[in-house]
Amino acid sequence: MATEVRIQTARDVVSVYLRHSRTFILSWWLFAILVLALVLVLPMQYTATARFEHRTQAALSDEGLSGVTSKEALEAARTTLPQELASLEAVGAVAEKLKMFKDLPATNNDLAKRLRIATIASRVTVRYEKTSLTVDLIAVSYTDTDPDLAFTFPNELIQRYAQNVPAEARKRLRDSRDFLTGRVKDYDDQLHKLNDKKIQLETDTPGLMENQHGDIVYRDQLARSDQDAVRHLLQIAKQKYARLQALKKESTTSSEPTETIKGPNPEMERLGSELREYKVQLDLAMTLNHMTKEHPAVKTLLERIAIMEERIRNTPTEIVLQKVFGAGAGADLLANQVAAAQAEVEFLEAEYDRVTSQVAGYEEMYAHYGPARKEYSQVMDDINRLSTEAKSWQARYRQVEMAMSAESANMRTDIAVVEKAKKPDSPSFPRLTTVFGVAFGGGLLFAGLLTFLAVRKDRTIATVEEAVDYFGLTIHGQVGEISSGRAQLAQRARSYVIMPLVIVLMLVGTALACSRLILRAQGSNDVLPAVFHVQ
Repeated sequence: MATEVRIQTARDVVSVYLRHSRTFILSWWLFAILVLALVLVLPMQYTATARFEHRTQAALSDEGLSGVTSKEALEAARTTLPQELASLEAVGAVAEKLKMFKDLPATNNDLAKRLRIATIASRVTVRYEKTSLTVDLIAVSYTDTDPDLAFTFPNELIQRYAQNVPAEARKRLRDSRDFLTGRVKDYDDQLHKLNDKKIQLETDTPGLMENQHGDIVYRDQLARSDQDAVRHLLQIAKQKYARLQALKKESTTSSEPTETIKGPNPEMERLGSELREYKVQLDLAMTLNHMTKEHPAVKTLLERIAIMEERIRNTPTEIVLQKVFGAGAGADLLANQVAAAQAEVEFLEAEYDRVTSQVAGYEEMYAHYGPARKEYSQVMDDINRLSTEAKSWQARYRQVEMAMSAESANMRTDIAVVEKAKKPDSPSFPRLTTVFGVAFGGGLLFAGLLTFLAVRKDRTIATVEEAVDYFGLTIHGQVGEISSGRAQLAQRARSYVIMPLVIVLMLVGTALACSRLILRAQGSNDVLPAVFHVQ
């Protein structure tokens, strides 16, 4: 069975590892040199970063175009900026400018180019380092095996973005302006048609508006009251006239009057007064109320004036005031009373006709009022709604005009490079500190683990204590190793020639690998042994 090594103190640990020092050192060196060789085979990745400020003076004037808030528009712009900056089109244009496709095969060139562009785009990183309402600090990083491309590519990408953004922004604003111009014109046309319809309804049906409707109701009530009063007075006048006619007939002894008395017709004065009243109402309607000749009220007044003028023309200037059928003062008085009663009846009949026509006009107006009022209310609601929407579109149009003016003056969007990308001094992957840490630190762990396993499997009895423990015997003395001169010479050669030479070769190999790794990380191709030149 194998001996069990007793490790009780740190000195025991050191002694055990010194006994297997060759295994420890060799395994450490092999692990380190393998890691360094593997890193030398791996392609170096270099990363460079450029930074620029994106200023928006008219902070998100596009807000009016979509109806969103400033915060939402700002977040949307920040979301789309990385895609616009590092789009496949932009990456392809910059790669074409830097001649990154010259090594592609002639066959299937388009497919190979698209794949190359996608690969390049995956190496571009865009991130926001600082954000505010007006200024954003944006970092653009690119990783490549060529350190020259690593710092040239982000600089060219930012330069192209700075050149294209104002032009694209102006194009978007022009498209928005054209769209808004059409929308504003559409709303203006709709409002014009609705206003024409509103005027037509007001002309055809007076009283559609609330204040006019109340006035029409009041006038209708007055007209009906006047009609009832005139009807009552006309009945009384007719009865009076009939009684006087009967008395006159009884008192008349002859069928022919002995004397006819004529005078000015009082109806002419009444008709003239009424005509003047209608003309005054017409003048007030057309001057103060701004009614046109097409307005129903004006038409009604004009018709009444025409009727009154026709009556005046057909009414005689003189009438028979009295017919004397006999002698005596009583006959004259009765004749005067009959004439007055006749004139009163005629006047009341004309007045009754006038009031009746007014009532008929109001009834006809009310017959069409319900549907017309409903249509009028709908038209007014549409006008109010379209007016509000038109103001909104006009406000957006003005915002776009202001944004275009600011963009034309380079005051709206400004891109300033804060820090250009510089040629990297060391690769971003693999990092030298990480490589050396893994190579030598990991080598220590690997060597320690391997040595531990070797100790666990070792059956050699190396010390007196191990012999006592293993054989269970009492040791009274110890005799040193007896070797021949040839064996001593070989031992000395191994100790003082071979081992130092192996250690020197190991150190030289490790130093050369580290130097080659450092020089390769710095992009240098100095002449070294061919075994270390890995392309």
